[in-house]
Amino acid sequence: MKSWLKESDQESQPEKQIPDEQIESLVKSKHVNGALFQLRVLHYSILDMMIHTPETHEAIENLNISVLYNKLRKDLMQLDGPEVLGEGFEWGHAESIFYHVTGDYDAGYYGYL
Repeated sequence: MKSWLKESDQESQPEKQIPDEQIESLVKSKHVNGALFQLRVLHYSILDMMIHTPETHEAIENLNISVLYNKLRKDLMQLDGPEVLGEGFEWGHAESIFYHVTGDYDAGYYGYL
């Protein structure tokens, strides 16, 4: 308590009970990180399938994986990236850390769902 009073520059004590609005907000947000993790797994699963299922050899040669990764990320997670600043969808290469694409999974990442 002494530490709180010293750091808060207040002479009064904090409320003894958490306000109801704050409790409701905490309860509503309790599964947010789990949901974001599952969206990430879904993102990688769909990307994996798209990379491993082009109809022709030419289609895979013309596939821009950075654009595919970033557009899919935006569609699924509704998160803006530099594309909103006019950078297009070729920014960054976050797909390069997705090692399952070059391993023995062969479009099997969806198994994590």
